[in-house]
Amino acid sequence: MKFLAILKDSLREAIDCKVLYVMVGLSCLVTLVVLSLSFKPLPAENNMRDLVSGKTAALVAMMSGEPPADFSDEEKPNRRFWEASPFELKSVRVAKGLPDAPESHYTLTISMRANQAEVARIRKEPDKVLEQLRRQFAFLEKLNLLKLARLDLLSAGDPDTSIVIEVQTEPTEAMRRVWQFQPSLFFGAVPLGGEDSFPPLGVLLFMISRIVLYIGAWVTILTSIIITAFFIPNMLRKGTVDLMIVKPMQRSLILLYKYLGGLTFIFLNTTLAIVGIWLALGLRSGMWANSFLLMIFVITFFFAILYAVSTLFAVLTRSAIVAILMTCGAWFLFFIVGTINQVFETQRYVEKVRQVPPEKRWGDNAFGSVIKGIRTVTPRTSDLDHLGKQILLSDFLTGTTAKASILDKSSSITWGESLTVSGVFVVLTLGLACWWFATKDF
Repeated sequence: MKFLAILKDSLREAIDCKVLYVMVGLSCLVTLVVLSLSFKPLPAENNMRDLVSGKTAALVAMMSGEPPADFSDEEKPNRRFWEASPFELKSVRVAKGLPDAPESHYTLTISMRANQAEVARIRKEPDKVLEQLRRQFAFLEKLNLLKLARLDLLSAGDPDTSIVIEVQTEPTEAMRRVWQFQPSLFFGAVPLGGEDSFPPLGVLLFMISRIVLYIGAWVTILTSIIITAFFIPNMLRKGTVDLMIVKPMQRSLILLYKYLGGLTFIFLNTTLAIVGIWLALGLRSGMWANSFLLMIFVITFFFAILYAVSTLFAVLTRSAIVAILMTCGAWFLFFIVGTINQVFETQRYVEKVRQVPPEKRWGDNAFGSVIKGIRTVTPRTSDLDHLGKQILLSDFLTGTTAKASILDKSSSITWGESLTVSGVFVVLTLGLACWWFATKDF
Protein backbone atom coordinates (compact mmCIF):
# COMPACT_ATOMS: atom_id res chain seq x y z
CA MET A 1 0.00 0.00 0.00
CA LYS A 2 2.87 2.37 0.80
CA PHE A 3 4.41 1.69 -2.60
CA LEU A 4 1.08 2.38 -4.29
CA ALA A 5 0.78 5.68 -2.43
CA ILE A 6 4.25 6.79 -3.59
CA LEU A 7 3.50 5.55 -7.10
CA LYS A 8 0.27 7.56 -7.12
CA ASP A 9 2.22 10.62 -6.05
CA SER A 10 4.72 10.14 -8.91
CA LEU A 11 1.91 9.62 -11.40
CA ARG A 12 0.21 12.81 -10.23
CA GLU A 13 3.44 14.74 -10.85
CA ALA A 14 3.66 13.33 -14.38
CA ILE A 15 0.03 14.21 -15.08
CA ASP A 16 0.45 17.71 -13.72
CA CYS A 17 3.24 18.47 -16.20
CA LYS A 18 1.00 17.31 -19.09
CA VAL A 19 3.86 15.39 -20.74
CA LEU A 20 2.24 12.07 -19.95
CA TYR A 21 -0.70 12.98 -22.19
CA VAL A 22 1.68 13.95 -24.98
CA MET A 23 3.58 10.65 -24.77
CA VAL A 24 0.39 8.60 -24.76
CA GLY A 25 -0.87 10.62 -27.72
CA LEU A 26 2.36 10.09 -29.66
CA SER A 27 2.25 6.34 -28.97
CA CYS A 28 -1.32 6.15 -30.29
CA LEU A 29 -0.41 8.26 -33.33
CA VAL A 30 2.54 6.02 -34.24
CA THR A 31 0.35 2.94 -33.81
CA LEU A 32 -2.30 4.39 -36.14
CA VAL A 33 0.32 5.22 -38.80
CA VAL A 34 1.73 1.68 -38.64
CA LEU A 35 -1.82 0.30 -38.75
CA SER A 36 -2.40 2.19 -42.01
CA LEU A 37 0.44 0.30 -43.75
CA SER A 38 -0.53 -2.10 -46.53
CA PHE A 39 1.60 -4.75 -48.20
CA LYS A 40 0.78 -5.96 -51.74
CA PRO A 41 2.63 -9.11 -52.89
CA LEU A 42 4.65 -8.72 -56.10
CA PRO A 43 4.64 -11.32 -58.90
CA ALA A 44 6.67 -14.50 -58.51
CA GLU A 45 8.90 -13.49 -61.42
CA ASN A 46 10.15 -10.42 -59.52
CA ASN A 47 10.93 -12.50 -56.45
CA MET A 48 12.63 -15.37 -58.25
CA ARG A 49 14.74 -12.99 -60.35
CA ASP A 50 16.25 -11.49 -57.21
CA LEU A 51 16.66 -14.91 -55.61
CA VAL A 52 18.59 -16.18 -58.62
CA SER A 53 20.78 -13.07 -58.86
CA GLY A 54 21.64 -13.23 -55.15
CA LYS A 55 20.11 -9.85 -54.37
CA THR A 56 17.67 -11.23 -51.79
CA ALA A 57 20.39 -13.10 -49.89
CA ALA A 58 22.60 -10.01 -49.93
CA LEU A 59 19.83 -7.82 -48.48
CA VAL A 60 19.12 -10.31 -45.69
CA ALA A 61 22.84 -10.53 -44.86
CA MET A 62 23.22 -6.75 -44.80
CA MET A 63 20.57 -6.45 -42.08
CA SER A 64 23.06 -7.89 -39.60
CA GLY A 65 25.56 -5.13 -40.33
CA GLU A 66 28.41 -7.62 -39.90
CA PRO A 67 29.96 -10.42 -41.96
CA PRO A 68 27.69 -13.48 -41.66
CA ALA A 69 29.36 -16.35 -39.83
CA ASP A 70 28.94 -20.15 -39.83
CA PHE A 71 29.04 -20.19 -43.63
CA SER A 72 31.78 -21.27 -45.98
CA ASP A 73 33.17 -18.67 -48.36
CA GLU A 74 31.09 -20.21 -51.16
CA GLU A 75 27.89 -20.00 -49.09
CA LYS A 76 28.26 -16.37 -48.05
CA PRO A 77 26.08 -14.09 -50.16
CA ASN A 78 27.74 -11.65 -52.51
CA ARG A 79 26.77 -8.30 -51.04
CA ARG A 80 27.71 -6.61 -54.28
CA PHE A 81 24.67 -8.14 -55.91
CA TRP A 82 24.77 -5.58 -58.73
CA GLU A 83 27.73 -7.46 -60.22
CA ALA A 84 26.74 -9.74 -63.08
CA SER A 85 25.70 -13.19 -61.92
CA PRO A 86 26.51 -16.15 -64.19
CA PHE A 87 22.88 -17.25 -63.83
CA GLU A 88 19.82 -15.57 -65.30
CA LEU A 89 16.16 -16.35 -64.72
CA LYS A 90 14.36 -17.15 -67.99
CA SER A 91 10.88 -18.14 -66.80
CA VAL A 92 8.76 -19.06 -63.77
CA ARG A 93 5.70 -21.26 -63.61
CA VAL A 94 3.56 -22.46 -60.74
CA ALA A 95 4.01 -26.16 -60.03
CA LYS A 96 1.55 -26.28 -57.15
CA GLY A 97 -0.58 -23.68 -55.44
CA LEU A 98 -1.78 -20.18 -56.31
CA PRO A 99 0.06 -17.84 -58.69
CA ASP A 100 2.32 -15.18 -57.13
CA ALA A 101 1.93 -16.61 -53.63
CA PRO A 102 4.87 -17.32 -51.31
CA GLU A 103 3.16 -20.55 -50.18
CA SER A 104 3.29 -22.10 -53.70
CA HIS A 105 5.74 -24.47 -55.41
CA TYR A 106 7.55 -23.03 -58.42
CA THR A 107 9.55 -24.35 -61.35
CA LEU A 108 12.34 -22.01 -62.45
CA THR A 109 14.10 -22.12 -65.77
CA ILE A 110 17.59 -20.65 -65.40
CA SER A 111 20.23 -20.11 -68.07
CA MET A 112 23.97 -19.76 -67.68
CA ARG A 113 26.07 -18.01 -70.30
CA ALA A 114 29.39 -19.63 -71.15
CA ASN A 115 31.77 -20.07 -74.07
CA GLN A 116 31.69 -23.12 -76.27
CA ALA A 117 34.44 -24.98 -74.42
CA GLU A 118 32.82 -24.36 -71.01
CA VAL A 119 29.42 -25.47 -72.30
CA ALA A 120 30.87 -28.74 -73.56
CA ARG A 121 32.68 -29.34 -70.26
CA ILE A 122 29.61 -28.53 -68.15
CA ARG A 123 27.41 -30.90 -70.11
CA LYS A 124 29.89 -33.69 -69.51
CA GLU A 125 30.16 -32.87 -65.78
CA PRO A 126 26.86 -31.19 -64.82
CA ASP A 127 27.23 -31.78 -61.08
CA LYS A 128 29.75 -28.94 -60.69
CA VAL A 129 27.55 -26.25 -62.19
CA LEU A 130 24.50 -27.58 -60.33
CA GLU A 131 26.46 -27.35 -57.08
CA GLN A 132 27.52 -23.82 -58.01
CA LEU A 133 23.88 -22.84 -58.49
CA ARG A 134 22.86 -24.53 -55.24
CA ARG A 135 25.47 -22.47 -53.39
CA GLN A 136 23.75 -19.38 -54.80
CA PHE A 137 20.77 -20.32 -52.61
CA ALA A 138 22.74 -21.87 -49.70
CA PHE A 139 22.56 -18.82 -47.46
CA LEU A 140 18.75 -18.64 -47.56
CA GLU A 141 18.39 -22.43 -47.34
CA LYS A 142 20.49 -22.54 -44.18
CA LEU A 143 18.22 -19.95 -42.59
CA ASN A 144 15.17 -22.01 -43.71
CA LEU A 145 13.91 -19.11 -45.85
CA LEU A 146 13.91 -21.19 -49.02
CA LYS A 147 14.09 -24.83 -50.06
CA LEU A 148 15.27 -26.36 -53.35
CA ALA A 149 13.58 -29.66 -54.13
CA ARG A 150 15.67 -30.53 -57.20
CA LEU A 151 18.01 -29.15 -59.87
CA ASP A 152 18.24 -30.62 -63.40
CA LEU A 153 20.43 -29.73 -66.36
CA LEU A 154 18.32 -29.50 -69.54
CA SER A 155 19.43 -29.97 -73.11
CA ALA A 156 17.50 -26.96 -74.36
CA GLY A 157 19.24 -23.71 -75.21
CA ASP A 158 21.97 -22.64 -77.59
CA PRO A 159 24.26 -25.67 -77.87
CA ASP A 160 27.35 -23.46 -78.10
CA THR A 161 26.84 -20.51 -75.76
CA SER A 162 24.49 -21.43 -72.93
CA ILE A 163 23.11 -24.14 -70.72
CA VAL A 164 19.66 -24.35 -69.18
CA ILE A 165 18.89 -25.55 -65.65
CA GLU A 166 15.49 -26.31 -64.18
CA VAL A 167 14.99 -25.72 -60.46
CA GLN A 168 12.05 -26.85 -58.37
CA THR A 169 11.41 -24.78 -55.22
CA GLU A 170 9.30 -25.67 -52.23
CA PRO A 171 7.86 -23.18 -49.73
CA THR A 172 8.92 -23.08 -46.11
CA GLU A 173 7.11 -21.61 -43.13
CA ALA A 174 9.37 -18.58 -43.40
CA MET A 175 9.13 -18.08 -47.19
CA ARG A 176 6.87 -15.08 -46.68
CA ARG A 177 9.77 -13.27 -45.04
CA VAL A 178 11.78 -13.17 -48.29
CA TRP A 179 8.84 -12.47 -50.61
CA GLN A 180 8.64 -8.97 -52.04
CA PHE A 181 5.68 -6.81 -51.10
CA GLN A 182 4.91 -3.27 -52.20
CA PRO A 183 4.27 -1.13 -49.11
CA SER A 184 1.86 1.78 -49.01
CA LEU A 185 0.54 4.17 -46.38
CA PHE A 186 -3.01 5.06 -45.37
CA PHE A 187 -4.51 1.75 -46.49
CA GLY A 188 -3.04 1.85 -50.00
CA ALA A 189 -3.67 5.52 -50.74
CA VAL A 190 0.02 6.48 -50.80
CA PRO A 191 2.31 3.86 -52.47
CA LEU A 192 5.89 3.87 -51.24
CA GLY A 193 8.77 3.37 -53.66
CA GLY A 194 8.64 2.08 -57.23
CA GLU A 195 6.52 -0.65 -58.72
CA ASP A 196 8.69 -3.65 -59.61
CA SER A 197 11.42 -4.10 -57.01
CA PHE A 198 11.28 -3.93 -53.22
CA PRO A 199 13.17 -5.48 -50.33
CA PRO A 200 11.70 -8.74 -49.01
CA LEU A 201 8.85 -8.36 -46.52
CA GLY A 202 11.03 -9.44 -43.61
CA VAL A 203 13.65 -6.83 -44.49
CA LEU A 204 10.96 -4.16 -44.83
CA LEU A 205 9.45 -4.98 -41.45
CA PHE A 206 12.88 -5.15 -39.84
CA MET A 207 13.77 -1.68 -41.15
CA ILE A 208 10.38 -0.20 -40.22
CA SER A 209 10.41 -1.60 -36.69
CA ARG A 210 14.09 -0.73 -36.23
CA ILE A 211 13.54 2.92 -37.21
CA VAL A 212 10.32 3.28 -35.20
CA LEU A 213 11.84 1.63 -32.13
CA TYR A 214 15.13 3.52 -32.33
CA ILE A 215 13.51 6.93 -32.63
CA GLY A 216 10.63 6.09 -30.29
CA ALA A 217 12.87 4.61 -27.59
CA TRP A 218 15.26 7.58 -27.79
CA VAL A 219 12.41 10.08 -27.43
CA THR A 220 10.70 8.07 -24.68
CA ILE A 221 13.85 7.59 -22.62
CA LEU A 222 14.97 11.21 -22.96
CA THR A 223 11.51 12.49 -22.05
CA SER A 224 11.28 10.09 -19.12
CA ILE A 225 14.70 11.20 -17.86
CA ILE A 226 13.47 14.80 -17.80
CA ILE A 227 10.13 14.00 -16.17
CA THR A 228 11.38 11.56 -13.53
CA ALA A 229 14.36 13.77 -12.65
CA PHE A 230 11.92 16.03 -10.77
CA PHE A 231 10.36 13.24 -8.70
CA ILE A 232 13.07 12.95 -6.05
CA PRO A 233 14.09 16.67 -5.82
CA ASN A 234 10.40 17.52 -5.32
CA MET A 235 10.22 14.91 -2.58
CA LEU A 236 13.30 16.41 -0.91
CA ARG A 237 11.91 19.94 -0.74
CA LYS A 238 11.59 21.43 2.70
CA GLY A 239 8.27 20.47 4.19
CA THR A 240 7.63 17.55 1.83
CA VAL A 241 10.65 15.58 3.00
CA ASP A 242 9.74 16.29 6.64
CA LEU A 243 6.39 14.59 6.16
CA MET A 244 8.03 11.64 4.40
CA ILE A 245 10.74 10.85 6.93
CA VAL A 246 8.47 11.06 9.98
CA LYS A 247 6.44 8.13 8.64
CA PRO A 248 7.25 4.68 10.11
CA MET A 249 9.19 3.61 7.04
CA GLN A 250 12.92 3.27 6.40
CA ARG A 251 14.37 6.13 4.38
CA SER A 252 16.05 3.77 1.94
CA LEU A 253 12.73 2.07 1.31
CA ILE A 254 11.09 5.43 0.55
CA LEU A 255 13.78 6.16 -2.03
CA LEU A 256 13.53 2.71 -3.61
CA TYR A 257 9.75 3.05 -3.90
CA LYS A 258 10.25 6.42 -5.59
CA TYR A 259 12.72 4.78 -7.99
CA LEU A 260 10.27 1.97 -8.77
CA GLY A 261 7.58 4.57 -9.37
CA GLY A 262 9.74 6.14 -12.08
CA LEU A 263 10.35 2.72 -13.65
CA THR A 264 6.63 2.00 -13.61
CA PHE A 265 6.06 5.25 -15.47
CA ILE A 266 8.25 4.26 -18.44
CA PHE A 267 7.11 0.62 -18.27
CA LEU A 268 3.48 1.61 -18.82
CA ASN A 269 4.33 4.03 -21.63
CA THR A 270 6.59 1.49 -23.33
CA THR A 271 3.99 -1.26 -23.01
CA LEU A 272 1.35 0.90 -24.68
CA ALA A 273 3.64 1.75 -27.60
CA ILE A 274 5.17 -1.71 -28.15
CA VAL A 275 1.89 -3.62 -27.90
CA GLY A 276 0.24 -1.15 -30.27
CA ILE A 277 3.01 -1.46 -32.90
CA TRP A 278 3.13 -5.26 -32.51
CA LEU A 279 -0.62 -5.53 -33.02
CA ALA A 280 -0.60 -3.15 -36.00
CA LEU A 281 2.28 -4.92 -37.78
CA GLY A 282 0.74 -8.34 -37.19
CA LEU A 283 -2.67 -7.34 -38.52
CA ARG A 284 -1.29 -5.57 -41.61
CA SER A 285 1.55 -7.91 -42.61
CA GLY A 286 0.37 -11.30 -41.40
CA MET A 287 3.65 -11.81 -39.52
CA TRP A 288 3.24 -11.97 -35.75
CA ALA A 289 6.54 -10.92 -34.20
CA ASN A 290 5.92 -12.26 -30.70
CA SER A 291 9.51 -11.78 -29.52
CA PHE A 292 9.02 -8.11 -30.35
CA LEU A 293 7.11 -7.78 -27.08
CA LEU A 294 10.36 -8.47 -25.20
CA MET A 295 11.42 -4.96 -26.19
CA ILE A 296 9.18 -3.70 -23.36
CA PHE A 297 11.59 -5.19 -20.83
CA VAL A 298 14.73 -4.31 -22.81
CA ILE A 299 13.79 -0.61 -22.95
CA THR A 300 12.66 -0.60 -19.30
CA PHE A 301 15.95 -2.15 -18.16
CA PHE A 302 17.87 0.36 -20.29
CA PHE A 303 16.03 3.17 -18.51
CA ALA A 304 16.60 1.49 -15.12
CA ILE A 305 20.35 1.94 -15.63
CA LEU A 306 20.01 5.63 -16.45
CA TYR A 307 17.41 6.30 -13.76
CA ALA A 308 19.76 4.88 -11.12
CA VAL A 309 22.26 7.59 -12.13
CA SER A 310 19.51 10.21 -12.02
CA THR A 311 18.41 9.04 -8.56
CA LEU A 312 21.94 9.25 -7.18
CA PHE A 313 22.58 12.80 -8.35
CA ALA A 314 19.09 13.91 -7.39
CA VAL A 315 19.79 12.80 -3.81
CA LEU A 316 23.31 14.28 -3.78
CA THR A 317 22.37 17.70 -5.19
CA ARG A 318 18.56 17.96 -4.79
CA SER A 319 18.65 19.52 -8.27
CA ALA A 320 16.60 18.13 -11.14
CA ILE A 321 18.75 20.01 -13.69
CA VAL A 322 21.97 18.45 -12.37
CA ALA A 323 20.32 15.02 -12.37
CA ILE A 324 19.24 15.45 -16.01
CA LEU A 325 22.67 16.67 -17.15
CA MET A 326 24.60 13.94 -15.33
CA THR A 327 22.23 11.23 -16.58
CA CYS A 328 22.56 12.40 -20.19
CA GLY A 329 26.33 12.58 -19.72
CA ALA A 330 26.42 9.01 -18.40
CA TRP A 331 24.20 7.87 -21.29
CA PHE A 332 26.61 9.46 -23.79
CA LEU A 333 29.64 7.91 -22.05
CA PHE A 334 28.11 4.40 -22.09
CA PHE A 335 27.21 4.87 -25.77
CA ILE A 336 30.70 6.00 -26.77
CA VAL A 337 32.42 3.18 -24.87
CA GLY A 338 30.07 0.57 -26.34
CA THR A 339 30.36 1.90 -29.90
CA ILE A 340 34.16 2.12 -29.89
CA ASN A 341 34.43 -1.31 -28.28
CA GLN A 342 32.18 -2.78 -30.98
CA VAL A 343 34.46 -1.30 -33.67
CA PHE A 344 37.43 -3.06 -32.12
CA GLU A 345 35.47 -6.30 -31.60
CA THR A 346 34.49 -6.32 -35.27
CA GLN A 347 38.07 -5.63 -36.31
CA ARG A 348 39.38 -8.44 -34.12
CA TYR A 349 36.84 -10.82 -35.63
CA VAL A 350 37.71 -9.84 -39.20
CA GLU A 351 41.43 -10.16 -38.54
CA LYS A 352 40.90 -13.57 -36.95
CA VAL A 353 38.88 -14.79 -39.93
CA ARG A 354 41.51 -13.47 -42.34
CA GLN A 355 44.26 -15.07 -40.20
CA VAL A 356 46.18 -11.83 -39.82
CA PRO A 357 49.42 -12.40 -37.83
CA PRO A 358 49.07 -11.24 -34.17
CA GLU A 359 51.81 -8.63 -34.51
CA LYS A 360 49.93 -6.97 -37.38
CA ARG A 361 46.47 -6.93 -35.82
CA TRP A 362 45.08 -3.44 -35.44
CA GLY A 363 42.19 -4.59 -33.26
CA ASP A 364 44.49 -5.51 -30.35
CA ASN A 365 46.20 -2.14 -29.90
CA ALA A 366 46.58 -0.34 -26.55
CA PHE A 367 43.63 2.01 -27.04
CA GLY A 368 41.33 -0.90 -27.82
CA SER A 369 42.49 -2.68 -24.66
CA VAL A 370 41.77 0.44 -22.56
CA ILE A 371 38.25 0.72 -24.01
CA LYS A 372 37.68 -2.97 -23.36
CA GLY A 373 38.75 -2.47 -19.74
CA ILE A 374 36.37 0.47 -19.27
CA ARG A 375 33.55 -1.54 -20.80
CA THR A 376 34.22 -4.34 -18.30
CA VAL A 377 33.07 -2.18 -15.37
CA THR A 378 30.43 0.02 -17.01
CA PRO A 379 26.81 -0.82 -17.87
CA ARG A 380 26.35 -2.55 -21.22
CA THR A 381 23.73 -0.27 -22.77
CA SER A 382 25.10 -1.00 -26.26
CA ASP A 383 24.59 -4.71 -25.58
CA LEU A 384 20.91 -4.05 -24.92
CA ASP A 385 20.68 -2.29 -28.30
CA HIS A 386 22.33 -5.33 -29.88
CA LEU A 387 19.85 -7.60 -28.11
CA GLY A 388 16.98 -5.56 -29.54
CA LYS A 389 18.46 -5.93 -33.00
CA GLN A 390 18.72 -9.71 -32.65
CA ILE A 391 15.13 -9.89 -31.43
CA LEU A 392 13.98 -8.09 -34.59
CA LEU A 393 16.19 -10.27 -36.81
CA SER A 394 14.71 -13.42 -35.28
CA ASP A 395 11.14 -12.18 -35.62
CA PHE A 396 11.27 -10.87 -39.18
CA LEU A 397 14.04 -12.83 -40.90
CA THR A 398 15.39 -15.97 -39.26
CA GLY A 399 12.56 -17.17 -37.01
CA THR A 400 14.78 -17.96 -34.01
CA THR A 401 17.41 -16.06 -32.02
CA ALA A 402 19.84 -18.93 -32.58
CA LYS A 403 19.68 -18.42 -36.34
CA ALA A 404 19.77 -14.66 -35.90
CA SER A 405 23.03 -14.94 -33.98
CA ILE A 406 24.81 -16.68 -36.87
CA LEU A 407 24.35 -13.53 -38.93
CA ASP A 408 26.70 -11.76 -36.53
CA LYS A 409 29.53 -13.65 -34.85
CA SER A 410 31.82 -10.63 -34.65
CA SER A 411 30.36 -9.60 -31.29
CA SER A 412 31.68 -11.35 -28.18
CA ILE A 413 28.66 -10.50 -26.02
CA THR A 414 28.00 -12.90 -23.14
CA TRP A 415 24.48 -12.17 -22.00
CA GLY A 416 24.92 -13.50 -18.47
CA GLU A 417 27.96 -11.28 -17.95
CA SER A 418 26.37 -8.30 -19.68
CA LEU A 419 23.16 -8.35 -17.63
CA THR A 420 25.06 -9.06 -14.41
CA VAL A 421 27.45 -6.12 -14.87
CA SER A 422 24.57 -3.77 -15.68
CA GLY A 423 22.50 -5.10 -12.77
CA VAL A 424 25.39 -4.72 -10.32
CA PHE A 425 25.87 -1.13 -11.48
CA VAL A 426 22.21 -0.37 -10.76
CA VAL A 427 22.41 -1.99 -7.31
CA LEU A 428 25.61 -0.18 -6.35
CA THR A 429 24.38 3.18 -7.60
CA LEU A 430 21.05 2.86 -5.80
CA GLY A 431 22.84 1.57 -2.71
CA LEU A 432 25.01 4.69 -2.60
CA ALA A 433 21.94 6.89 -3.10
CA CYS A 434 20.06 5.09 -0.30
CA TRP A 435 23.03 5.35 2.06
CA TRP A 436 23.34 9.09 1.44
CA PHE A 437 19.59 9.62 1.87
CA ALA A 438 19.51 7.58 5.08
CA THR A 439 22.45 9.37 6.74
CA LYS A 440 21.79 12.94 5.59
CA ASP A 441 20.04 15.39 7.91
CA PHE A 442 17.02 17.11 6.39
